[in-house]
Amino acid sequence: MLFVVIPYRATNQPERAEQLRIFLDVMPNLLPEAQFLVVEQCDDEKFNRGMLLNAGVCELKMDPDDTVCLHDVDLIPEGDIVKEYTRTLSPNTARHIGNAAIVGLQRYQYNKKPGSGCFGGVCLMRVSDFIRVNGFPNDFWAWGGEDDVLGLRVSRCTLPSLHIERSVGILLDLEDIMSHHEKMQQLKSTKGMGKGVHARKKRYRTGALYSNGLLEAQYSVINFERRRVVWRLRVDCGQTCAKHLRLRRWWRGAQRGACRVSENFPWQRAVMICISLYLAHTLLESYSASTTHIPHPFIATVLFFLPLMLPLALQVTAHLTAP
Repeated sequence: MLFVVIPYRATNQPERAEQLRIFLDVMPNLLPEAQFLVVEQCDDEKFNRGMLLNAGVCELKMDPDDTVCLHDVDLIPEGDIVKEYTRTLSPNTARHIGNAAIVGLQRYQYNKKPGSGCFGGVCLMRVSDFIRVNGFPNDFWAWGGEDDVLGLRVSRCTLPSLHIERSVGILLDLEDIMSHHEKMQQLKSTKGMGKGVHARKKRYRTGALYSNGLLEAQYSVINFERRRVVWRLRVDCGQTCAKHLRLRRWWRGAQRGACRVSENFPWQRAVMICISLYLAHTLLESYSASTTHIPHPFIATVLFFLPLMLPLALQVTAHLTAP
């Protein structure tokens, strides 16, 4: 069975409500056997397309052999490309219908190339394959980046490898934005531009590509409304989840910094030893000033070695908690 999942929010862009109305008027007629799910973000955080799509796949509880279509609300197929939605997917294959937008829409010509790693707009995958690549990353807030990471996850997937089909045809753009410059101006006016997108993509490309995805998505369901053709899921993927991710990023950054200091011997460790000696000396002096007895040798040893053991403890923790 085909499930179409649409990420949606109209808080900062009221025109999205009209786009959703047009989408739901047209698409059920084009795909009468499909089940549609609109996943709406209901929080004050920036829009998180990847996490919304992960939440939709999780809450649908589909069979592994079902097909999921991850679909932007502002794209409508026209003509023969509609057949691409229902044409059977070959084993170990994903289909990028959104490639038609890259080929046909002028605003994508600036920074996208046909056949590139982009995997956004409209894409089809078997549920089992979406789970195998761990879905979308959860840490791309606002516009851009999550579709490129999904494309990397699909193209680098092995045992067995996944092949990406690139569809051609006509996709109608409901945004009616003619150029990349106009899109950037719209994002700036609505504060929808993502920050640190390129650095985050590079981190996935060169590091743990399949981390922080479908299995790690943290959100809360506000309500799940099921109707005959169109279901509506409202989720809160901000607040606690965003704070958790920020705290996790800060903690791992501190771990990496401490590990780098402990691994580089010459002057970094010498500085740490001097600081440790100074702290131990200060603590011993204050202890001696408050009592007539010299502290127990064990206490003095602990005071001396505790600062030196901190980087090692952080390094072991980073190793045990790494994804």
